[in-house]
Amino acid sequence: MNPSLRSFVLFALSVLGSELLFAGEVASFSPAEPRIGRELVITYHVQPGAAVLKDARVLTAEVMVMRAEEMPLLSTVPMEKQGAGWTGTLLLEDEGARLLLVRFLSGDLADDNNGNVWNLLVYGDDGKPLKGSHEARGSFLMVSGVFEFKHEKDLQGARGEFARELEHYPDNYEALTSLWRVMLRLEPGDETTEEVKADLERAYGRSQGDEKVLVLLLPWFEQTGQSERADRLRKVAVDLHPTGEVARSSAQSAVFAERDNAKRIGLIEEYMSRFQPTGSELGTMQTALVTACSRAGEYDKAADVLSVMENPLPGLYNAIAWSLIEKGEDLHKAVGWAKTGVEILRKDADSRKPSYMSQKDWNRRKDYQLAAILDTYAFGEFKLGHLDEAEKAFEESYALAGGGVEIGEHLMECYVENGKREKAMAVADELVRRGTSNERIIDLYRSSYVAANGSEAGFSERLADARAFALEEVKKELRKSLVNEPAIDFALKDLEGKTVRLADLRGKVVVLDFWATWCGPCKRSFPYLQKIYDGHKENGDIAIFAVNTWERVREEDREATVRKFIAENSYTFPVLLDTDLVEQYGVEGIPTKFVIDRKGFIQFKSIGFEGGDKMMDEMNLQFEMLLADD
Repeated sequence: MNPSLRSFVLFALSVLGSELLFAGEVASFSPAEPRIGRELVITYHVQPGAAVLKDARVLTAEVMVMRAEEMPLLSTVPMEKQGAGWTGTLLLEDEGARLLLVRFLSGDLADDNNGNVWNLLVYGDDGKPLKGSHEARGSFLMVSGVFEFKHEKDLQGARGEFARELEHYPDNYEALTSLWRVMLRLEPGDETTEEVKADLERAYGRSQGDEKVLVLLLPWFEQTGQSERADRLRKVAVDLHPTGEVARSSAQSAVFAERDNAKRIGLIEEYMSRFQPTGSELGTMQTALVTACSRAGEYDKAADVLSVMENPLPGLYNAIAWSLIEKGEDLHKAVGWAKTGVEILRKDADSRKPSYMSQKDWNRRKDYQLAAILDTYAFGEFKLGHLDEAEKAFEESYALAGGGVEIGEHLMECYVENGKREKAMAVADELVRRGTSNERIIDLYRSSYVAANGSEAGFSERLADARAFALEEVKKELRKSLVNEPAIDFALKDLEGKTVRLADLRGKVVVLDFWATWCGPCKRSFPYLQKIYDGHKENGDIAIFAVNTWERVREEDREATVRKFIAENSYTFPVLLDTDLVEQYGVEGIPTKFVIDRKGFIQFKSIGFEGGDKMMDEMNLQFEMLLADD
């Protein structure tokens, strides 16, 4: 039963006041049509075998409130044991609430309805879903989840939700443009384009010159082959209203389309002078200005902007400080900026918690951010020769991050410089056992061992023992992480213009590594991907591809950008140019790797980069497991 039908059945039962429950149903909600200003009773039933948390001693419901004009709001609802189930109550107070996403937690365990969290529309007093409710559900179905609230992509379902929204609210142009987007994904081609084009003409006629609507429609004139008309309409609107919605949107687009940072600085300053942004818009433009200044090497100017920002992001201080510290320039100034970032994060970190994030998740993110800034600060102090202060900051950074290759490497270098060889070896041993070491860490490990023991005798055995431990841990994790889902077929061009089809690779183990030239973790992982490719390129049963996606350049410049990057780094593994495979595979961040077995099923998925040794150990073991499976 799909989630919408499940919700309908439960709603119907609630309306009838029935205490019956369909076999296998886990959650129910009352009333069936939640409304703003009223209580929603949430019940978790433990009788059915499907209840993941049937043995829970403590239970909470997490409700993500999707809002019309603001970021989502996460509410935590304590649940009380009542008979064979659990019940909790949420007072739905937020006027912007349009869609409720629900899952249940007990400790580290979660019940998210098998990866399809329960979702409920919010209704008005007239018995109709509020404007934007069906739209919110449609947007939710177009992605694979919102933060920790997961759901299988359902483009057909999304199309139906947008259509229902428009039945109730024909003037919801956001829903209309979303409907066009999903139509073109489901049925790309001239026929759909012509249908959208005709619908666009009707929408433009109805809008009666409303600039907010025109901002939404202008890109669709371009997408349907009417760029000249879009330019004319845009020019007329800007001439009539030089600081209006269209002018503002056009200027924003120009800012973020500009790749030259010096030119982007000028565009941002012009925008701020012309439109006088306030609130969150001002913060967004100031953040963009700091970033552009930092990338252009105008660090003092970036710092000046930060000094007048109402709520500067600590990470921005980290960015400008690291650029200088890495180069060994203006160290005192850079260390001061890093220290300011640390102080901001320590002082009022919790006030910065996003509305959509739980305190537990925020604590984890806060620790990660603080670890990164402390590492920058410590590295600057290290270069200044302030070794005791550097060591203290490195140790805190390493503890907050729970390890980590780069921070561990810096900590080891500091220990070595301070003559603390045993501590350096302890960090190295821990990192190797986690499978997150690199060549520099091994070199420091070896030199520390020799300094402590007088020779290299016994080091190889000690290193091999740590690596064997890491390998066993990787094996355990791999056995638990099998995905076993059919891989979506594709036909993508490589850099030679040849079309590569997954269907043609049946019988091989296939690796798809999604990446972009701007992605730091992607770039750090590539030397190891090259080693893996070199080790298996003669094996006809393995095919490895780096799938380029999400590039931040114009599409016509993309291939040249990718080709230049690959050539400059002397990589020889095959590169594919993605069209929309990244969406079809539900990729939420890069790098993301999929390993597909010889029968065409995804068996392994990994997100991010945790270290070269671990990556190589994992992939080699994955190949071994999948090739041994007949």
